[in-house]
Amino acid sequence: MNNRKKELKEMQEIIIEKVDKALTNPYEMLELLDFLSNFKEYSWKNRVLLGSQGATAVESYKGWKEKGYQVQRGERGLLLWLPYTVKTFYHHGIKPLKMASEEELSLINAGKIKVSSFTKFCLRRCVFDVTQTDFPNENIPKIYANKRCIFSGISENDMQKYEKKIAYILNKINVRVFNPSPDDWQGDLAKGYFASGSGVFLSPRNTKSENFEVLIHEAAHAILHGGENSISEKLGIEFSEKDKNIKEFQAEMTACLVSKNLGMNTEDESIDYIAKWTEKGKKLKVLNKKTKEKILDEVVKISDYIIEEVTKNK
Repeated sequence: MNNRKKELKEMQEIIIEKVDKALTNPYEMLELLDFLSNFKEYSWKNRVLLGSQGATAVESYKGWKEKGYQVQRGERGLLLWLPYTVKTFYHHGIKPLKMASEEELSLINAGKIKVSSFTKFCLRRCVFDVTQTDFPNENIPKIYANKRCIFSGISENDMQKYEKKIAYILNKINVRVFNPSPDDWQGDLAKGYFASGSGVFLSPRNTKSENFEVLIHEAAHAILHGGENSISEKLGIEFSEKDKNIKEFQAEMTACLVSKNLGMNTEDESIDYIAKWTEKGKKLKVLNKKTKEKILDEVVKISDYIIEEVTKNK
């Protein structure tokens, strides 16, 4: 094992140890709860739906305007279950009230035909998360999901060079990197995503440094989880299906190790992310020794490979 791989392995062990001990600061939790108290509380069903879209603090377009904030151009509304009333009547079969003839309406008004009402639900894109508005980022609680991050340690010039080299790496396995405009973004609140057969897509809401970290995260997904490819074959990584939480662990750990090695520390945010997806490391601890070692070894191999490639002829 070369020196850098050894350092990456040691760094990974330290991060896993921190994930195991990850605790939410009670003051940060109080700050978050106080912040969320300013927003409408939805039904359990809608809270689950919003959570699956990465949102918590939401308002309608009008609601944000009343609070003094503007939904950003190109933002797509988030899905909510909305109730609506359906009225029907029975006259030679069940019919919706809106389809009643003049004769049937007369019979209904005369009380000779009974109208029944019941509630149905439909999905509508009608609310927006706080991160989709011009609400000041510094006023959003630190532990709020999808809050914009600004990392330091790498110059903008070097970051651009690294990004081009990562795009070149992905091109080797026929994966393109896309930076869609707000109007074309299809990822809702996600900071980025890898779509097998399509490419890596990065959110137009990301800060420059955040975009770089997310690119590494999604590159790891593409190489490790997108099926067999020339890079994984070169590194001796045998493709295998994995649970979502393990995929997210590998991608974020790779992003953290690579970023840190290049000079940009994303550790706090990465630990929070990994702790969430692995239930503070529990998802790793239940794996047998051989499987766990394989998962960790793949992270070291891919991290070392990305660092080697992006720092060539810097």
